[in-house]
Parts: sequence; C-alpha cells; structure tokens
Amino acid sequence: MTPVEGLGAEAGRVRVRAMFAGTPPALREIPIASAELAGRCGRPGVPDESLLVSADGGIRNVVIELSLASGGEAPEAPAEPEVADQRGCLFTRHVSVIRAGTTVRFANTEGSEAHNVSIAARRAGNQGGLNQMVQPGADLPLRFATPERITVSCTVHPWMKSYVCVTDAAHFALTGEDGAALLEGIPPGVYEVKVWHEPVERFRFDLAAAGTLEVRGGHETLLTVEMKAK
Repeated sequence: MTPVEGLGAEAGRVRVRAMFAGTPPALREIPIASAELAGRCGRPGVPDESLLVSADGGIRNVVIELSLASGGEAPEAPAEPEVADQRGCLFTRHVSVIRAGTTVRFANTEGSEAHNVSIAARRAGNQGGLNQMVQPGADLPLRFATPERITVSCTVHPWMKSYVCVTDAAHFALTGEDGAALLEGIPPGVYEVKVWHEPVERFRFDLAAAGTLEVRGGHETLLTVEMKAK
C-alpha cells in the first residue's frame, strides 16, 4: 500500500494491472467465409478479440470485482442505459460490465446492414433465449437483472460475439488497452476479489492477492493479476 496525498481517510483506491506471463499468441483474424457477407461488411476478415495483449504485456477486457468480505448491499443500478453498438460487422464493445438491474441499449449504427441480438443466459431476468433483429438505425433496450456472465452474438454474422458481465459487486472495473484499471472511492475494508476474462484455450489467470485485498483509507493498493499457460 502507498499513501496518496489528497486521498481522505474515508476512502482508498485500487490500481489494477493485468499482465501476460511469457509470449502471448499473435493476434489472429477471423475469416469471413461467405463472399457475399465479406462484400457487405467491406472486408475479408475481422480481428479475433478473444485475447488482446499490448506491446508491454497488458491484457485488455479483464473484469475485476470487489465485494466486502463482510457482505453489504450493492449500490443501485444507474438510471441511464449502457450502449453496446453494432458497427463494422462487430460489437464495438467486446466486453461490458454492468450492475444488476441495468438496461443495455443494443444499437445498430450501420448504414445498411441488419444485425440481430442473440442472448445466451441461464439465470432468470437476463433475456435468455432472446433472438431479435435490429435494423440499421434502430436499437434494442434490454434489462439484465441477475448476476451472470452472458454471451451475446449476432447469428446473421456468426463471428460477432461479445459478453455482458452482470454483477452485484460493490465495485468493479474493466481493464483498458494497457491492461490497467483504477477503482476509486473504495471504503476501507477487506474485499473478496473476483477476476474474469473470456475463456482462452491453454491459458488461465493467477490471482496474486489470493482472493482477498485490504483497502486502507488514504492509500493506493496495487492489484496485479497474471495470465499463464495451463
């Protein structure tokens, strides 16, 4: 822990870094098998976003959840919806993290290409089984009520896949392009830490903090997670 000038005693912050151990696999491209679809999407392939690693080893799209070990109620869901766009024959957000009860507005801002939203969810209140078209310029608002990691796909374009991570954790974050995230305004206490990344064959995450993390008021705590070969 590091004392931070300007942070009051009533809250601390957690700086997250998700790192890849060793040499990551090269970024792959998913070919668009149908010449017709490739023409409509304007390209022969799309990037495989299942594992995105920066030049210095930072891993993008890692979900970090902090919950007080002693329990406690999670904050309410925001009134404003999250937006998940479909553009360029891709979901512009490969991973989204939302609080339980949040509405996600699935938009289609393509000029002429229709998409659909197909939801693979198991828990009640999470739109499981829904498969609905979204025409260009339209959007589809969907509310997700229960903590779960949900796969969202477009069956018109079978390579299109994204994840909506619904959480009831008190605090959560998603790592950016550099594998970093910052959680601020964290009340002092001992927190249970959960880490998730889209399953990638041959790799797994190790949690350096052994599943718990202490936050002290006025201090910054570093949380490092590492992906290794199985």
